[in-house]
Amino acid sequence: MSRFFANLYLDEDVSPVVAALIRSHGYHALTTHEAGQRRKSDPEQLIFATAHQMAIVTHNRNDFLALAEEYWEIGRHHSGIIIAIRRPPREIADKLLALIDRVTADEMDDQLYVAWRSQPKIQNQMMKRRRSCRNIQIQILLFVAFAPFVTSCLRPPVSPSACFVVKLPLA
Repeated sequence: MSRFFANLYLDEDVSPVVAALIRSHGYHALTTHEAGQRRKSDPEQLIFATAHQMAIVTHNRNDFLALAEEYWEIGRHHSGIIIAIRRPPREIADKLLALIDRVTADEMDDQLYVAWRSQPKIQNQMMKRRRSCRNIQIQILLFVAFAPFVTSCLRPPVSPSACFVVKLPLA
């Protein structure tokens, strides 16, 4: 049976206000506190999210990039990892809503999404990490406040304010 809208599981480092904002739009969002999973390790959080068919949302970029790569290497599946930079809860919720409106839960399985506003420092860090993680499929989402859409392309956008997704093929 296919799943249409992704259910989100917010890691301990993501504000619970984000979950409330997501739920106010009719989507399912669960926090680590609500799930009784506070103070669990990152691998335990990902296992919990996967067991409940939820994509995990986190600010913990380095650890979850490593987990995604580890999962790919051993052939283990997850329901999606969404890494977002720390922003006000409303801004994070808006980006997550844009994502789950456009990507089905089934499409999110085994994918890593990295969402941030177009900031060169963060982009450079992610591009360096991407080169060392060629074996996993990474969805890189550049968001700006006024872009209500996500378009696919395999090269950087012409405008720094454009949104895009980069898909790295699995080796």
